This record gives sequence, C-alpha cells and structure tokens, in this order.
Amino acid sequence: MKTPHPQSWCRVTRPEGGTSSDHGWMPEAEQPATPALIQRVDSFMYRVLDRAEDPVGVIEELKAALTELALMADSAGPAEALYPIMADLSDIADHYPVDYGEDAEMIARREIGDAARDWLRLPRTAGGVKSYVDRWAERVAALPATYRGRP
Repeated sequence: MKTPHPQSWCRVTRPEGGTSSDHGWMPEAEQPATPALIQRVDSFMYRVLDRAEDPVGVIEELKAALTELALMADSAGPAEALYPIMADLSDIADHYPVDYGEDAEMIARREIGDAARDWLRLPRTAGGVKSYVDRWAERVAALPATYRGRP
C-alpha cells in the first residue's frame, strides 16, 4: 500500500521552492516539523522502546492520537501520512490482511521497535518526517515478501 502524503506541509510556498515560517525563508525540507506532532509521536515511540507495555497496544493508542492531530491544521498532513503506516504495523499481530503464521506477534514487535528507533533518529524537519513516511511505506509494503506472509 502506497501511503499518500501531501506535497507540502507548510503554509506558504515561494516560487523558488522555499517556504515562509517563523524561521525566515528556507527550503521546505528544512522547515521544522510540527512540534505537536513530534512531541506526541515521540512519547509513544519512547513507550514502545521502554518495553513496559505491549508495543501493539501502544501503536493502537498512537493511531488515536494521530487521528486527533490530523484535526489540527499544522499537523494534518504528517499525521494523515503516518496513520496508515502505524495501522499496517499493528495489523501484523491481527493476521490482517496478511497472515504471518505463528511468528506474527514477534514480527509485529520487531517491526514496531524498528519503526520507533527510526522515528527517534529522524531529523526534526518536515523533510525528515516525509523521509520517514516514504521509507516506512516501502518497508511495510515489502513485509509480506520479507516474512513470507499469506493473504
């Protein structure tokens, strides 16, 4: 599944390819990512890595938070782009739409952990979030082949 994402998550785009912000004119990819989005997603990703809770349950909670963030004008694009990736990761444990057999829970935990570590390493820019979404959309799409899942 290809994850849709908007071309720009910034308000004003200059003809030269930059955008306006409180940080002056800078290329769109270097714009700071929405702080509300980064803080909320960070908190869930740290919980995944703490291993005190079921990572699939944490991702389910993150999906609800992303739905709320999608209603905020500044976070709408990135939140809407992240949601299907998190949904696909949590679906692994549910054997839907692909059945990974008896290893489904282990695969879900591994992939969710990797997604959390990758998120926490990303540059805190619009370009960093977009790059994360692109990478994980590709990775999620490749999971059935990687783990020999069955529809």
